[in-house]
Amino acid sequence: MDDKEFSGNCVTQFEEALKFIISKLPIRSRIDPEGKRREHLAIPRVAIREALANAIVHRDYTTFSSRVQIDIYSDRIELVNPGRSLVPLEEIETAHSETRNPLLMYYLRDLKITEQRGRGIRTIKHSLKSVGLAEPKFEHRADWFVATIFSTAFIKSDDQIWLINFAAHKLKERQLTALVYARHNRAGITNEIYRDINNMNNVRDDIRATKELARLTKLGLLLKQGENRYRRYIINPEITGI
Repeated sequence: MDDKEFSGNCVTQFEEALKFIISKLPIRSRIDPEGKRREHLAIPRVAIREALANAIVHRDYTTFSSRVQIDIYSDRIELVNPGRSLVPLEEIETAHSETRNPLLMYYLRDLKITEQRGRGIRTIKHSLKSVGLAEPKFEHRADWFVATIFSTAFIKSDDQIWLINFAAHKLKERQLTALVYARHNRAGITNEIYRDINNMNNVRDDIRATKELARLTKLGLLLKQGENRYRRYIINPEITGI
């Protein structure tokens, strides 16, 4: 639909490109835990901001004929920059950050453009998961690094409509996510899966997850199977609506 090139210093490139990308993103709506419809960007601004900053910071500037390229599709955004990741892709979320351009990274961090060092990928993933979007994909294509951010939802529109049935229970967003997962996975959900899909990584989150799953069981929305580490929770067949 459009094509635009940004030049100038790195801060100008970042600010103008971010503004342009945001202007091209559609506005969508979702149902909150109280059954109210809320409008939001198709992709969280923080995810776009961090992915764009990473592309500018980590690109290979010795390749003068290449540049950062951003392609916006109906279901995703692809950010492509010259230079493969210096960190193995399988360790990209957990390893300490490495960059070809440390001075540029410190500069953008001081300007509050980037997150603190080494947290960029986690920030992107967590922000997407928090609004129910699919996991981003990071890959190499020849000598290029590609970050793909999907605007497709983990909680799709028909699931959002289905969740309205439980608005009176005042469930947490995490519990609603668990219900959708259990609705589409016959094997059910475990405490570990509950924490994983809800990005629960803090101390005592396992206890918190147990309590929240217990409430879903007490309400009759989930049925408990097995004991201790073999315990699973399956959706009550009477409420699936499928």
